[in-house]
Amino acid sequence: MFDAPKDVTSASIVEQMGEEVIEICEREGLSPYIEPLNKMINRAYRGVDLIEHTLLRDPEVPEREQVCFEIHITGKPDEIIEDQREFYRALIKQIPREKRDFFTFTYHVS
Repeated sequence: MFDAPKDVTSASIVEQMGEEVIEICEREGLSPYIEPLNKMINRAYRGVDLIEHTLLRDPEVPEREQVCFEIHITGKPDEIIEDQREFYRALIKQIPREKRDFFTFTYHVS
C-alpha cells in the first residue's frame, strides 16, 4: 500500500459533509466507517487532492440512498486503475458487506 499523502481527521470529515450525509450516517450506523474509508482512499490512490461526501439517491429506487465519495485525483489512467484495484481489495476486507452497500465512489480526474 501507499503512504497517505495527508491525514484526514474526524473533525475535518464532519465539516466536509452536508446535513443529509450526516443524517444517513447516523441513521444507518455508517459514521464509524467514514474516516477509515477516507484513510483507505488516501493510502490506495496516488494523487488524491480532495474527497467530497455527498448523498446519492437512486431515481429508480427512491428509498435507496448512498454516501458518495467523490475522489478528486490526478494521475495516469493505468496508475488510477491499479490503485482502484488496491482500494477495492482493502474495501472488501475491511468494511462489512451490509455497510459497503451504502457507499459508492466517483472520480474527478485531472
